[in-house]
This record gives sequence, structure tokens and C-alpha cells, in this order.
Amino acid sequence: MIYNDDNNPREDCIFLRLKHATRKKQRGKGCEPHQMVNFLRDFRVLEKRQHARGEKGVTYELFTRLMERYHSRFQPSEVEYLCNAFDDDRDGYINSERFVRHFTGLNERRHKAVLRAWMAMPKDANGNAQRGHVSGLFDSTLKQKSIDKEQPLAPLQDAEPDDQGD
Repeated sequence: MIYNDDNNPREDCIFLRLKHATRKKQRGKGCEPHQMVNFLRDFRVLEKRQHARGEKGVTYELFTRLMERYHSRFQPSEVEYLCNAFDDDRDGYINSERFVRHFTGLNERRHKAVLRAWMAMPKDANGNAQRGHVSGLFDSTLKQKSIDKEQPLAPLQDAEPDDQGD
């Protein structure tokens, strides 16, 4: 996940396998999305422990052990590839902000879109948006989408056959 987060197919494939394995942590119980929350919580606990020890963050080794605890099965080259994808400084530590954004589905492009939308939103003197205004914008977006779907398609005009006989 390089800086602009234009993931290549291999990154996406490996990362999706991690997310799938995380949801399936407890074998036989089906897909459990709350396991993703548990994984993120465990990641943050590791990060806090590392900071308390004076470390920069979660190391590759700790990250790998965490993935294994959630039944992620990767080849060593895939683990290295995944760790490198979240190591912005190339110093052996996972960039937690980038990892969490990717894990929750908010890549750099989406993150920038959210920031642009936030900047355009009217706010009070403290920089807070009113909940009613945000809800109203969301509701109006949903209504517009449903209106767009209900509009009938323009009737097809009788087309003249082209010169090639098609």
C-alpha cells in the first residue's frame, strides 16, 4: 500500500485474505464481522505496549504473530509483502494509521474524499458540524438516488441501419 494507495492486485488479494481470515477466527461459527473489531483492538493494544516500552510501534514479528492468532495463513513472502506495504519509513514498524485505514476500508483516495467533504460542510465557531445538517445531506443524497432510479429511460429512436448492413 504505497503512499497513494493505488493498490495492485497482489496487495488487494493478500489483504482481502487477511480480512477474511480475521472474520473467520473462531472456526465453525461462520463469518463474524466483530472479529475485525477485535483484531483492530488487539493491534492497538500491541501498539500501546510497544510505545510504553519506548518502541515506535508494532514490529513485523508482532504483526505476524497477531495475524497467526487470527488464523491467517500466508507464505513467508506474502507476510513480508504485507508488512512492507504498511512500513512507510522502511524501519521494520507498521504504520498504524495507514493499516487501520486500509483494514476498515478507507484508503487514501477515500480518505481525501472524506476530508474534502468535511471541509465543504458548514460548521459552527468550534469547527463542529450539526448532526441534523449531516443527516439532512445524507438523506437528500439517498432521495436523489431513488429519484434517479425511478425516472424512465428515454424511448429509443428508430435507428437507421448503417451503411454496412448491420
